[in-house]
Amino acid sequence: KPATTMYDGSFANIFYDDVRIPADALVGPLNGGWKVLTEALANERGLVGGGIVLKVAHAFDLLCRDVRDALGSARRDDQLVRDRIAALAAEIEVGRRLMIHCAELATDGMTPPEVGAISKVFSGELMERFGEAVLDILGPRAALSQQAPGCLHQGRFEQGLRHSLMWVISIGTNEIQRSLIAQRGLGLPR
Repeated sequence: KPATTMYDGSFANIFYDDVRIPADALVGPLNGGWKVLTEALANERGLVGGGIVLKVAHAFDLLCRDVRDALGSARRDDQLVRDRIAALAAEIEVGRRLMIHCAELATDGMTPPEVGAISKVFSGELMERFGEAVLDILGPRAALSQQAPGCLHQGRFEQGLRHSLMWVISIGTNEIQRSLIAQRGLGLPR
């Protein structure tokens, strides 16, 4: 049964037990479903990470516009604000590079699970850091949701921060992804 999320999406856990299919519908080798699934998840994590980065990059453009146009010159010229924006710009570029790398690997056949995990963890946490930075820089109005009086950009900043909570859990929690990175990517023991 589907469940509704706090961002008006839905998800469901679906279990297939004792399913029989014709031999010509088999994907991968017999009893090789786990490998097929993990390869698909690695590609998905890499590409989803890229999608998250693109959302953050678009919101970053809005933030920069607000800082340039809406804040007073004292706040706009504040070195802490400028440093925070510069750090976000650098992190977004890192996320873009990860996205491109994952897309190239997927095009060539498969994204290694640890590379998809790196993209997913980095981008999901980037979205969270970005949302917190927006609140610090623009203040409480950035926390107003869509249709609230005085909200910024139809509540896009609030929605992004709310969605960021989902991305540290979705398609494999970041803790599980870190274990995958450590074991597969760095060769560390369990």
